[in-house]
Amino acid sequence: MSDNYFRFILEEREDEFNFEKNKSKIDIRFNRVAFIFFVFFSIFLIYSIHLIHLGSRKSDINSSKEFKNPELIKRANIVDRNGTFLAKTVSSIDIGINPTEIIDQKKLILN
Repeated sequence: MSDNYFRFILEEREDEFNFEKNKSKIDIRFNRVAFIFFVFFSIFLIYSIHLIHLGSRKSDINSSKEFKNPELIKRANIVDRNGTFLAKTVSSIDIGINPTEIIDQKKLILN
């Protein structure tokens, strides 16, 4: 091969010094930051106004959730495709004792 192929040229320059402040090379300008801030602030403002509006509404829970006749409310029977019952509606009565209203505890325990 020729002599020009293996020739290296080394140069030293002490007078030039390049310093890059931004190493990631991402160009973020104030306009972009201001726009992103405005978008997030407007979304925050919309949700805040919506929450304040929902919190200030009067609720009619007692009138809408209260049923007049509990005997009319019954769950339907659950049946599989062959017609056998998986769950059936059974009426029951709950009986309870209020311990603060017991007069004679020994007599209650014996009964």
